Amino acid sequence: MLKKARNFLLIFFLLSLAILIPGGQIWHWSINSNYFNRANDHERSYTSFQKYSPFVSAPGNDTAVPVIVFIQPDTNNTKITTRDFDFIVNITDDNQPLPGNVSIEISNSTTSFFNASMILFRGSEWFFNWDNISSFTNGKTYSVQIRAKDSSSNENVGLSNVLHVIVDVYISRSPGFISGILYIIAASVIIALIMVYFNKKRLVTSSKIK
Repeated sequence: MLKKARNFLLIFFLLSLAILIPGGQIWHWSINSNYFNRANDHERSYTSFQKYSPFVSAPGNDTAVPVIVFIQPDTNNTKITTRDFDFIVNITDDNQPLPGNVSIEISNSTTSFFNASMILFRGSEWFFNWDNISSFTNGKTYSVQIRAKDSSSNENVGLSNVLHVIVDVYISRSPGFISGILYIIAASVIIALIMVYFNKKRLVTSSKIK
């Protein structure tokens, strides 16, 4: 009986691996290949797109440029794992920028995808909601830079440091094949223990009858 149980367990384990690994690889390849192709098409279309408001002149006079500090994200190479993301910056200047005078640029090493106006929402903090992340290639790194022009007559322009973000929406959520194999091993061990338990119980019962 123990030999039959071991043979059954071995067959079950091998069949599970044979189904999981090829099937999972095909599923993973089909999702990412289709997604990457679609994302590349969107990126090419964004090369010529600009959601960018013209700067507005305002009275005042100074020579200091706006100082721009990232609040979110606040570290380089931040992974973005959601379908939309809020970029938030703090801008300090004696003559604060007016609406339309702060923009965000998202690009990579070769292409500027778009410039978009940021929104003033409290005090000296500005934000931009990146809501079309799924249109960009997953797993790639993008550069983010903020440009602000103050409201003085000199129209002083300040630039933020360049921050890099990594789009990781689908890769982070792809099932791990190692985890799947571990689940199968765990299930196989549990089944084996159950079979051994019932086999021992049957042997004990048989010995008592004899």
